[in-house]
Parts: sequence; structure tokens; C-alpha cells
Amino acid sequence: YLAFLEGYTRSLLAMQSGFGKARSWLKDAIGAAKPELRLEADSTGTLGMSVKFPTVRTDKDISRLAAEVFALPGRLSEARNTRIVVALDEFQALRAAVQHQRSVGYVFAGSEPSLMERMLGPKRPFYKAGPVMRLEKIPSDIFSAFIEARFSKTGMKPETGLGASIVDLAGNMSGNEPLDLGVH
Repeated sequence: YLAFLEGYTRSLLAMQSGFGKARSWLKDAIGAAKPELRLEADSTGTLGMSVKFPTVRTDKDISRLAAEVFALPGRLSEARNTRIVVALDEFQALRAAVQHQRSVGYVFAGSEPSLMERMLGPKRPFYKAGPVMRLEKIPSDIFSAFIEARFSKTGMKPETGLGASIVDLAGNMSGNEPLDLGVH
């Protein structure tokens, strides 16, 4: 959960221009948790920010941090005087933060209709939080072409049929198995 909070914070910080500005904004927003920001290169050499909360150790600390982190989109929206959209996949721990952020849009997406219905149904945390849209499965040929096009945009030359193989593999997975695409 702490790793999720750090990653979520890092994603929001990416909206700030410049490392110094991001660091200052985060320390103002979450000073009590003493966030550590670092510039780090990923495996491709691309620089990005790393966010850690080393002083957060107990469940009580994590609970306090979560409230502050989930308030960040609202604070960022106010600071930039703009609307923000946050999209999360099947995540349920945001109700309190979501209810008070009128200038932030949230998208809850999931492939398990029963889980989504448990989140959004009557007497549930996000009941009447907004419109519910049910999307149909993306046709395999369209999804395969999209995957291959995205690989091509990165400069990689995918073998013919890679997109179809990924779609087939993902469709055959039981849900929790790791997906190794064999692309490096």
C-alpha cells in the first residue's frame, strides 16, 4: 500500500514542471511525512522522480499519509486552477477524498463486472458517484494492431503477429500470472 501511495504521488508530481518546484510543492502538501524526492534514471536512461516516505512505518502513519496523498489531486487542481482527471483500475480506498474534490474527475475501470458492481451498487461506497458506462470488449484484431503500432512508435520493430500473440496470451491468463512479453 505504501508503494502504491509513493507511485501515486510520483505520478501527480510529474504534472509539476521542474524538480525544485515539485519538491517545494510536495513538502508544502505533505510536510509531516517528510517525503524524499530524487532524480533517478530508469533502465533506458530516462530521468524521472522517485518518491519515498521513509518515516512512514506504522499503520497509523500510512493511514495519515493516505489521507494527505488522496487530497493531492484537489490541491493540485486548486493550485493550477484547472480540472484534473484521475483514472484508477479497480481501486476502492478513495471514497472520502473523492467526495470532497469537485474539480477532479475520477475514472474507476475494471474487467470484473461483479467487483465494479460491488463498488458502485446501492449501499456501496461509490453509489451515485457518477455515470456508469459499460464498455464492450475491444475486438482482437483492432487491439492487436494498436499494440503493434505502440511498439513501432517507440522505435522497436515488432515481429509480425506480436500484437495478436499478446492479446491471445492475455485472454488465456487466469488473472494473476505475470505477463512476460519477451520484448527488451
